[in-house]
Amino acid sequence: MKLTLRLRLTVWYATALFAALLLYAGVVYAFLEHSLWQQLDQRLHETVEDMEALLPASWSSETQLTNVATDEDGDEEDSWIEVWSLDGRRLFQSPRAARQPLDMLGTPREARVASVQVASRRHVRVRDEASHVGEMPVIIRVAESEDQLRDSLWRLSWIMALGLPIAVGATAYGGYRLARRALGPVDRMADRARSITAERLGDRLTVENPDDEIGRLATVFNDMFARLEMAFEQTRRFSADASHELRTPLTAIRTVGEVALRDARTAAEYREVVGSMLEETDHVTRLVEALLMLSRADAGQIPISRELVPLADLTLRVTAQLDVLAEEKQQSLDIDVREPVCARVDPFVLRLALVNLVDNAIQHSPPGARITVRIWTTQTEALIDVEDNGPGIPAVHHDRLFDRFYRVDEARTRRGGGVGLGLAITRWAVEAQDGRVEVISEEGTGSVFRIHLPREASALA
Repeated sequence: MKLTLRLRLTVWYATALFAALLLYAGVVYAFLEHSLWQQLDQRLHETVEDMEALLPASWSSETQLTNVATDEDGDEEDSWIEVWSLDGRRLFQSPRAARQPLDMLGTPREARVASVQVASRRHVRVRDEASHVGEMPVIIRVAESEDQLRDSLWRLSWIMALGLPIAVGATAYGGYRLARRALGPVDRMADRARSITAERLGDRLTVENPDDEIGRLATVFNDMFARLEMAFEQTRRFSADASHELRTPLTAIRTVGEVALRDARTAAEYREVVGSMLEETDHVTRLVEALLMLSRADAGQIPISRELVPLADLTLRVTAQLDVLAEEKQQSLDIDVREPVCARVDPFVLRLALVNLVDNAIQHSPPGARITVRIWTTQTEALIDVEDNGPGIPAVHHDRLFDRFYRVDEARTRRGGGVGLGLAITRWAVEAQDGRVEVISEEGTGSVFRIHLPREASALA
């Protein structure tokens, strides 16, 4: 079963907290245990030192230590103390040691510290230290019950064992509530996004705080919806424009044919009708071919084969092809090569872009105008300008000028036989060469369409 994000966050948070608290509890327990044992051993050592101070300065091996002095508080009366000779004779025994003999300890042989179990649940801490009574070496044995220490550690263990799950459970519950509250905007975003369909792409997600992660995510989604809306709008407009472009010549063909069949006509008149229908058919053919090319380009089905191409030679071939159209309008078509340069491009695809730009300049420039194709360079780019003396293009149209079927003047939609896809094909052809195309124009001052291409360092020669 797959857990929700808030449950996964809660589990991870509770697990990490449990591990941290368990480690902390272990460290605290170990530190406290070590401290308590150290304090117990220190008390035993201090009892030995106090006993050493009370031992008589002179003593013979035949004499028992029966008159050991005690301090004013009588601490030794409450302490478990024995003094042993090295040959195993007990020389002194405190009243408490006499009342509670620990025979299982045996005879002390050397200095040591040990824990000894004296009953099923009772333990004592025994310390044997070497000392002297006069000139006689002895071993002082002291002992103290460990029951209080062990009880303290046992109670601490139970407190940790009971408190740790409670703390983790309470924290996990709080973490779940916090995760649920923190991820609440995500649920609302999901519900809102689910309601946005193709018919409601204008709707947007609510951005409660644009500076946090959820707000930035909502902003990204809104940007995506904006791009989708633009793409859908372009698709709708493209479909409508394509339908209009196809319907117009087809309607003309049908109308001309119906009119021609309505009355008997001469052979010359029929030839004129057929010629008109062929013109419209040619327009439809060119439109379908352009649409097919753009469709294949969008699908990446047009192969791009790059080679090092002299841009001046390519431009000369294009102007030679279109020079006849310029002469029909008494226009001059000039080439200005400021610096010979090569670019690594597909010559067929780039030639397609240049033909569209030059043909567009010829169509929209008045008779007698001058059209200049200029080649020049910067440190990193090779540039081709197509400059005309046409009416110019207002700045409001620059951003959409290369969209499919977009025209500055709708009144001249089919004037000159254009299909409205030339600049769209030009943009694709240039961008396929890792370049870009831009327009520099103002109304009434002519236009410059500029192609930017990467300049090859090896082409400088």
